[in-house]
Amino acid sequence: MALKLASIALRAATLLSFCLTVCSPARAQPNGTVSPQELVRKAVDNTLKDGDRDAPYIYRLRRERPGVNSETRDIVMTRDGLVARLVAFNDRPLTDEQRARDDARISRLLSDPREQARRRRQQEEERARVRRMLSALPEAFLYEPDGQEQGPSGTLIRLKFRPNPEFDPPTRETIAFKGAEGTILIDEDEHRIARFDATLVQDVNVGWGLLAHLNKGGRFIVEQTRLPDGNWETTSMTLDFTGRAFLFKSLKIQSRQTITDFRPAPAGLSLAEGVALLRKQNGIVAGK
Repeated sequence: MALKLASIALRAATLLSFCLTVCSPARAQPNGTVSPQELVRKAVDNTLKDGDRDAPYIYRLRRERPGVNSETRDIVMTRDGLVARLVAFNDRPLTDEQRARDDARISRLLSDPREQARRRRQQEEERARVRRMLSALPEAFLYEPDGQEQGPSGTLIRLKFRPNPEFDPPTRETIAFKGAEGTILIDEDEHRIARFDATLVQDVNVGWGLLAHLNKGGRFIVEQTRLPDGNWETTSMTLDFTGRAFLFKSLKIQSRQTITDFRPAPAGLSLAEGVALLRKQNGIVAGK
């Protein structure tokens, strides 16, 4: 599922719905189709189910920070969490020094049980945070039809959304939803979220003013794609926010992540087995 990515910058938001339309049983529209709110609920439920399945992958993640640099890593899912190996910097193969530095990092991880436990705990917390955000989508926003598009796997239903004035954010991850609006694309046949594009239309204090202030105009985009095996995975994520952290420190988050080359990985890999698998992969990524 989309949010399997271990990225410190990824603290952005999504939450949901309206009491009269969502908390009550789903209402059919006059033409017999489900309501926009219920369509979002079905798509969220399917995404959450994806997070519970055991279908490990090895994949390639390219993270670009505009005007700074880009890094490309091969990542594999193991029973002890995600493990990554750097394969390119600024779309060029690593120098011997860069390769040695990254290999040393991996060796330290493999030899330090406390670091392994810390990383596993961090990834589990990130996964729980994402689930809370997704679960909120049907209540955080009010949705309305906005046409259709043709996607790689079929027809996509486009919905516009705006903040639900009745929504009371239950967690700090979902506070930003109070100031966001945008569009969501949902696969008509499979009820999957293909794209979520949200823009802050007002300043937002995340964490009740204690953690960060996000400025109006910030944007968060996530795209998911149906893979050849039928599973849906996150393939793109864009963050563009400015603000203040801890009320004083200037905050600027600009990042675009693209995820490609999904391949099935053996289930139940240990951390060491995952690293060995990564070392077998082709590290030539220049030009990708």
